[in-house]
Amino acid sequence: MAVIEIDKIGVIGYITKDIIKKKFYGTVEEKVGGKSYYCSLALANLGVQAVVFNKVGMDDFDLLDNLKHENIELVNFISDRTPEFENVFLDRDLEEREYKAVNDSFVYSVDILEEHIAKLKECKYVHLALGKNNEIPLDSVRYLRNNLSNSMISLDVEHLLFENVDGSLESYLNPDLSGIIENVDILQVSRRHLSDIADNLNIAYAGDICDMAESLSERGPQTVIVTQGYRGSIINSAGKFYHIEPSYVEDIVDTTGAGDTHIACFLHGMMIYGDDVKLAGNYAAYLTAKKIENGGPLPAGDYSSSFSRKMT
Repeated sequence: MAVIEIDKIGVIGYITKDIIKKKFYGTVEEKVGGKSYYCSLALANLGVQAVVFNKVGMDDFDLLDNLKHENIELVNFISDRTPEFENVFLDRDLEEREYKAVNDSFVYSVDILEEHIAKLKECKYVHLALGKNNEIPLDSVRYLRNNLSNSMISLDVEHLLFENVDGSLESYLNPDLSGIIENVDILQVSRRHLSDIADNLNIAYAGDICDMAESLSERGPQTVIVTQGYRGSIINSAGKFYHIEPSYVEDIVDTTGAGDTHIACFLHGMMIYGDDVKLAGNYAAYLTAKKIENGGPLPAGDYSSSFSRKMT
């Protein structure tokens, strides 16, 4: 497996105050979280230089201590508050969950992105780790697309499909979703949200994941990843399908941030294995299992060596 030189990966998103409730186990835990938190620390612990465009409430700058890492360059923005999320896991395998949220009013406007576009151009990938449906407007995504000709844009679509209604996240028909998807190269969506994205885009979805992935690819992204938890994932890239088997998880400790870890590790895999989609998919599955076994962000480790041994 040939290894190529590592470049930077940009992450646009935020950290949160999280409350994790596991009903089956009767536990409650408070911790720092957020999509950019899990994504950027996974990258940093893999040795990638991550540039994190993060927002945080004025009174919560101490939370940024959790992102202090020699491989993370922080570009911070002040918001009116730090978003708070309550994740309530309903089942033993920590697959099914409900959300409650308190959001802020900050958005990544064109003016903000324009100010930092030179730094974004240093990144081979720019990942949109969004936590609310209006966090990055359509014109901002178009601005990124028009100005990052040498970078690939990835998106985890989850929170574009929901709106905050009195603290609870409910399904949302996002009028900008189609335009946003048109302007990204890599799209990740969970199997449990396929019906929501189908409703948003007026796609007939009868449960065939491959058909749905192909339909999403026709909307713009050259690579569509459908994650399926313990079932692995299905990837449609450049007209080819890849069925990625899940990696064995010895003990399920915490699945919070698993999707964010997965996309981060997929991007890293694409970088080190020369855009080999299947290998990157297997690499992401392997590392996501390691994250689930440990809880919190993916810990540092020599994963490339152990993954190579696993694949031989």
